[in-house]
Amino acid sequence: MEKINRKTQDELARFTSFPRLDPNPIIEVNSSGRIIYFNPATEKALGNMGMKKGNLTLFLPSDLNVILKNLEKDCESLFNREVEIEKKIFKETIIVMPSLKTVRIYAHDITERERSGETLRESEARLKEAQRLAHVGSWDWDAITETIRCSDECFRMFNFDPQAPPQSYQDHLKVYSADSALRLDVAVKRAMQTGEPYELELEIADQISPMRWILARGETKRDANGRIMGLCGTTQDITELRLREKELSSKSKALEELNMALKVLIDHYKNDQIELEESIVSNIRVRIIPYIEKLKGSGLNIGQSTLLEIIERNFDDISSPFLKLISSKHFRFTPKEAEIVSLIKDGKATKEIAQILGIGKRTVDSYRDNIRDKLGLANKKVNLRTYILSLKNT
Repeated sequence: MEKINRKTQDELARFTSFPRLDPNPIIEVNSSGRIIYFNPATEKALGNMGMKKGNLTLFLPSDLNVILKNLEKDCESLFNREVEIEKKIFKETIIVMPSLKTVRIYAHDITERERSGETLRESEARLKEAQRLAHVGSWDWDAITETIRCSDECFRMFNFDPQAPPQSYQDHLKVYSADSALRLDVAVKRAMQTGEPYELELEIADQISPMRWILARGETKRDANGRIMGLCGTTQDITELRLREKELSSKSKALEELNMALKVLIDHYKNDQIELEESIVSNIRVRIIPYIEKLKGSGLNIGQSTLLEIIERNFDDISSPFLKLISSKHFRFTPKEAEIVSLIKDGKATKEIAQILGIGKRTVDSYRDNIRDKLGLANKKVNLRTYILSLKNT
């Protein structure tokens, strides 16, 4: 009898040690809701949160009064609740035990799991938002089940119904134009055979929305043994990029046509200018030079002959490239300076130039200094006439 009692006591001690040694909080309340037992782990959990035994009631569910009614009904039942205490989250399994007239609460700290789950949900939300903003979707094709799983952005891009069953590979090919579907099929088969990834610009040709373009990237998935099990990848909506490229190409073509038209106009202008110059030269030679020749033989005095010679030379200069050269913006000669340059070219000395133009020798010298300066000959021992004649040959 004594052995039986001892055995019973040992079993009872072993049985009671379970809640005492359990690392998770265990609390027991009676039919009036008063706490009649809590294990050491409960007190330790409160201590970790900076609390004392007086805060044990924080573990009690808010609807405890409703749960206790099951004791009155002699109804054995089980409930699951979540309780938050000082930023800690506990999942509680509540067992109603009518035979003992008690309710036992088993609490388990799930804070890390919940926080991880919350972090994961936040990450997924950020990923969805990033894909939406970038117009990039992700997909996964299981070659064994022949089904494709897509992200929300992929559903939007292809006008797929998120609630519909996963599409088969063959059904997916139908959303593309014939050429794009063929190129994608070739790339997918090559990837499945060789493991080679692909990147393709594909045209979506469904009947729901206007023509659109995507950039599709895919690579193989392998099992632990290295066998190819399917593909995964991304799709990016590049429709706006394609439209901009088309618009840019159109504008570039229009610009090329405009440049050609301008070139034709410039060529016409140059030809007209040449014709005008040739006409002026022809008129001078036909309408003016013959009369100058007649005047030479009409008995002019020295002064008149000199003036006539200047007139003839000026007409020659008008029709010569040299006058165009010295009158150009490059040298910035004034009309009077250009006239003196022409006389220097003809070998006229300062005194002769002064007589011909009716100005003083000092004035001519001043003009000569300005001319040398504009020709870059200031302070250089270079003969002015020799240099001007060299310009005639350039």
